Amino acid sequence: MENRAPVNDIVSSLMNQIHRLEERKPSFREVIEFFKGVIIAGAELRSELADFPPPRIAPPELTRFSAGVPLLFDAGSQEMVPGLTAGLKKMLTALGKAFPPLKDDSTRLLSRVDEDSNAPVAWLGMLLRNEEAPLKKLAEEVGLEPEVLRIELKQAFKPYLQWLAQGLGRHVEGIAWDKGYCPICGAYPDTSYLKKGEAEQESLMAHGSQRWLHCALCSYEWRLRRIHCPYCGTEDADSLEYLAAKETPHEKVYVCHRCNKYLTCLDISELIDKPSGDLIPFELLHLDIIARQKGFTPLNRGHWNSMAA
Repeated sequence: MENRAPVNDIVSSLMNQIHRLEERKPSFREVIEFFKGVIIAGAELRSELADFPPPRIAPPELTRFSAGVPLLFDAGSQEMVPGLTAGLKKMLTALGKAFPPLKDDSTRLLSRVDEDSNAPVAWLGMLLRNEEAPLKKLAEEVGLEPEVLRIELKQAFKPYLQWLAQGLGRHVEGIAWDKGYCPICGAYPDTSYLKKGEAEQESLMAHGSQRWLHCALCSYEWRLRRIHCPYCGTEDADSLEYLAAKETPHEKVYVCHRCNKYLTCLDISELIDKPSGDLIPFELLHLDIIARQKGFTPLNRGHWNSMAA
């Protein structure tokens, strides 16, 4: 078993980051408080999963990968069952505690897991392949709106997929990927950041900084051209713009007038420490509010930007 930091150390470090975030953004303390238990449960789970053998996942087939098929598109092996089931139960329980309106929903989903040990793998595959019919069927069976079920499952599966992505990044690094969705799991980003880099290809550089996208589901990070909409792919500069307050020019939200999507962005090129990618969406929650008020919709819908609507 690989050496890893004690769970208490990981949780303590994360709590310190959350505390500093609350001090910087006191107006969002109530929203952050809602998610604190879920974030901590996810950190604990990622540490606990180190005791499970990782499923064997082969490197991508280059022809399919080049065509835009993410690495985990066909994921769903029996090797995933033990860790995936344990993780799903932990996170559904944490969601029920953090969000009381979701408690009954989480209980119903937990009952389905107890009845069918293969359910977690089937649900994960459904989510990764964006299969609408099975999602609607499950939503009807458990009495949920399909979009609510999708968001809840994404949050519940997230720590497991984060754990997987830590070991799978080596399979896709160095292979060209110019999509706005994640090369590991296929999800769209929940935020992005700009950072300075060494000499890079012109297509990846603009104004001296690289743009990195942060996956909403597995937290993998990949580069994409600055003048490029991750959703519709337009590179028409007249269709793309960013909004930022004069007081905080390093906090931006990029909007696309062609597809009406937006994505928040933190310029960390002058910051001493890069914040955790999972906390950047909360750092920029005020920009979610601004973009939603102007009629734009998030590139990836989650609990936090739904609350910001």
